[in-house]
Amino acid sequence: MKRAAIFLSFLLPMLLDHPVAAQCAGAPDQAYRFDVRIEIPAARLNRGKSRADLTGLALHGEGTSTLGLMQSQLEFSNRLELRTLEQDGGHCYWIRSIDLLLRYRSLDIFVASDYRRDSCAFRAILSHERDHVRVARQYLNRFETSFHQALNSSAVPTPSRPAFTRRAPKAEAQDVVSSLIQPVFEELNAAMSRAQAALDTPEQYARIRSACSDW
Repeated sequence: MKRAAIFLSFLLPMLLDHPVAAQCAGAPDQAYRFDVRIEIPAARLNRGKSRADLTGLALHGEGTSTLGLMQSQLEFSNRLELRTLEQDGGHCYWIRSIDLLLRYRSLDIFVASDYRRDSCAFRAILSHERDHVRVARQYLNRFETSFHQALNSSAVPTPSRPAFTRRAPKAEAQDVVSSLIQPVFEELNAAMSRAQAALDTPEQYARIRSACSDW
């Protein structure tokens, strides 16, 4: 199973273009199947950190004070079902199925313990952090189609379109799949980061502050 997480940087090997050997007949009577599954847990509220604690965790710049924070951990994993045949000193190979899982391991909302639950400030902070959770969920669901399209690419060696390699076929198949999934994952990360940043502007903060007087 191949795993990756949104907070990791990736380095892909350069993929060599291996022409399909004439002898790689594959198994055209078999079907290629892929599935994309999304898991989004309920957001958890954490009241165990003060403003000072949250300011130490956040990256909003020097001289700022953090009242609330949303943290998420997104990862993907994929499982391949592979078939191989030894041929001409190498292997013909094809993928029978790919199961891709995209999931948030956690979605955590922090509201500074300095604010009582019945305060206007608490409600304002919580509402803002829930907006961040909404964006996290929205963008993961929005990109589901893009992952489907990636796994439906003609670059995938399928039973009716096998490939030939002199490398370890499992490693090569995983490299092919990673080269298709990773760009979509990075595009998702970038688009979501932009949307999250749009919620954390001086104008947005001013609007939130103006709604309450108990800061």
